[in-house]
Amino acid sequence: MGDNTKERIIHNAFMLYADSWDKEVSLSQIASLTGISKTAIFRHFADKGALLAAMKTQFYDDAAVLMRIMYDTAVPLDDRIRNVIAAICSKGEYLCFVLRLLTSDSDLGKELRTAFIERDVPLCSLSNVSGFQFLYIIYIGSLVMTSSLCYIVSVQNQTEYKTKLPDPDTFADGVRNWLQNGWQFLQKIDNKSQEKLDTMCLIDNANLRQESRFFVAVTRLIQLYGLPGVTVDRLADELHMAKSSLYNYSKNKQQLIHSVIKEEVEQFAFCLREKVSCAQSFSECVYIMLRTSVSYLIARPNVSYVLAWGALFNAKKGETVRDRAIADILRPFLLDISIPQQYQWMKLSALTRFVELLATSLVIHGTKQGFSTEQLISWVPVLYECIRAGPQKAGLQYSNNWFHE
Repeated sequence: MGDNTKERIIHNAFMLYADSWDKEVSLSQIASLTGISKTAIFRHFADKGALLAAMKTQFYDDAAVLMRIMYDTAVPLDDRIRNVIAAICSKGEYLCFVLRLLTSDSDLGKELRTAFIERDVPLCSLSNVSGFQFLYIIYIGSLVMTSSLCYIVSVQNQTEYKTKLPDPDTFADGVRNWLQNGWQFLQKIDNKSQEKLDTMCLIDNANLRQESRFFVAVTRLIQLYGLPGVTVDRLADELHMAKSSLYNYSKNKQQLIHSVIKEEVEQFAFCLREKVSCAQSFSECVYIMLRTSVSYLIARPNVSYVLAWGALFNAKKGETVRDRAIADILRPFLLDISIPQQYQWMKLSALTRFVELLATSLVIHGTKQGFSTEQLISWVPVLYECIRAGPQKAGLQYSNNWFHE
């Protein structure tokens, strides 16, 4: 009975953290959902910190099982990816919990790596992979993250949808089909059209507003410590200013960081809308979104780190203003496209976020791997073909050995 109560406390804590994405969860709320008194929690956990530690341990244990599924080379990679997505979607509270931790704990990445090593889980490494192998890995990562988040958020808000959502296994089957065959309603872009679009998507840094020293300082700290590690003290040191002087610009840390980042992200969104509005088809819209995003992030590399962390904060939200602006441009093109009914519940914001995450991953990780700007740009058509026809038909071949250090 006692152990069962302890398990229910942990389970309900996960569920509350999933629902209260950006709000603190109290022990009183957990006790109420569990049907016990708040003091009863202390029979199982010394304090809230001990409860969170138990939640982390359970997550690490189950995540280790998930990683072993990914590393089971006896199973085809497409099936492994499908099984991982199904598992993530059936335990949506786990993904919500870890994303919440990522936006509040700058040491979580190191802690997770240590947890996997302690559980004898082999770790994936991007070192010593070829360019096309690198593309395959970031494509898989972006697809798994975006599709899983899209499904989990949709399940939590399913009253908004007229079409019944599929169960996790059916959804994962659909994602595997996308991985194998691509988005078949997209058209191949010929070389002449591609050359024209590439020219149109060029970003001239000279035509952009100069990055403010506040923005440069914030992105520098994000690279060093992650967004949770951007403190007023560190920002003041980076800017060589008195801490008290920063409060002349904003009332608190959140407002200051938001105001600093907002201007730069809005400029990126304006460039994206301007380029996409010139598209002649839905296929061109997708290509322009990807090509312009990569061009912009290469011209303004600091923005890529902001977008990466911003994706975590916006993961639980519905369509943002930027999403809606892009969706309004894309929507008329969908009138001539036949999308299978089982996928019509997915919002266009899922597409824009997938393309944005793919572009961000390409620039951040590609730069870290030492690939040149020319290489990154030359891979945009390959990634578009991955989206359109699937990675293997785009010429990317995978190896079971990638997923071991």
